[in-house]
Formats: sequence, C-alpha cells, structure tokens
Amino acid sequence: MVEMPLGSPVALAVNFLLEKIRQGEFAGGHRLVEGDLAAELDVSRGSIREALRILAGDGVVELIPHKGASVKRLNEGELIQIYEALTGMHWAAVRICAKRSDEQEIQECIGASLKRLSQVRMAEDHLSWFLALGEYHRETYRLSGNPILKREQDRMHNVHFHRELTRYIKVGNWDKYLSVYQRLTDAIRTGDVKKSGNIIADHLDHIVELLRQTEKPAIFR
Repeated sequence: MVEMPLGSPVALAVNFLLEKIRQGEFAGGHRLVEGDLAAELDVSRGSIREALRILAGDGVVELIPHKGASVKRLNEGELIQIYEALTGMHWAAVRICAKRSDEQEIQECIGASLKRLSQVRMAEDHLSWFLALGEYHRETYRLSGNPILKREQDRMHNVHFHRELTRYIKVGNWDKYLSVYQRLTDAIRTGDVKKSGNIIADHLDHIVELLRQTEKPAIFR
C-alpha cells in the first residue's frame, strides 16, 4: 500500500471508495467515474486518478484502457489465490495470539469476537456471516501485535473479497462453521499454539476446496 498523508485529497478519495465498498453501495463491477467522484468529494480529478491507481495496485479496482475504472469483480481463481495466501497469514496470527493467551486483552477480545459470530449466525445471512468472519480475523491480527501481519491484512481489504465470496460459496451448515470458530477460540484462549494453527489451516483448505467446485449456489450466480 502506498503511504498517503492523513487528510490528503488522495487519502480522502481512497477511504471514501473503501467505505462505499464496505457498505455495499459499490459492488463488484460498479463503474467509478473520475468526474463524478471528483465533484462529489470536491477534489481534483488527479487525486481521484491517483486513488484509483492505488486501489488498483491493491486489487480492489480494475483499470481498463479506454473504458475507465470499476470495482474489481473477483473470479474463483483469484479468490483461491487470496485464500492460499491468507492460510499462512491467519496461521501466524492465531498462533501468536495463542502464545500470548495469558494476556487479559487476548482473552476478552477473542471471546467477544466469537460472541459476535454467534449473534450473526442466528440471522443466517451469508454476507453478514462472511463479513463477521473477516472482523474476527482482523481482530486476531490486531491482537497479535505484529505490525507486518497487520499491514498486509489491511492491504488485502477483506471486505471486498468477502463480499465477492458470497457469489461462490453458500453456507450449508451454520452450526458446523460456528463450531470451527468455537474450537479455534478455545485453542487460542487455552494457549494451544499447534491446535490453533491446525484448525485455521484446515478451515481455509476447506474454503479453497469449496471454491474449486464447479457447482455454485444459484442465488449468487
């Protein structure tokens, strides 16, 4: 990620676009018109162009010559690559948290993250579920205290790819999914480093296998 001065027009544009994606207003395929964005934010088109370039570098925006920019729509192959990369990052983050399980903040915050997942599970809404999973892992990165892991996790803009994930994976057994994160939370809180890593690695391998399936959930095609 390119470093931007806080409060700069480029930073304003980047954060505005990411927030629109987070809220679901700019979904995959949404066209991003420089002139319209510049007028709405009261910044120069050059600032918008630079913001789009930065987000294109992060894989969030697609720049097509002579056609302009749009929010990138990810395919199965790209999501598989993302989750293959995330396996190592998530593995490291949860293991670090488990190693620091004696810290009160780890105990309280991991428990609170699991509680939020349990609440979202009751609604049985796919998008809310995947976004909540993203927040769970965002918290493990924060709690790990590792700035490199946190930086790389921030750069991946997990809200974007979690929204795209709902187009390819349908949660078939809500309680099974929740039980994975219950076991993961228990392993972290009890300081079981090896088990924490194994649980999340196995779970992400399962996600990759689902993405490789040719039959997709009809409601998300």
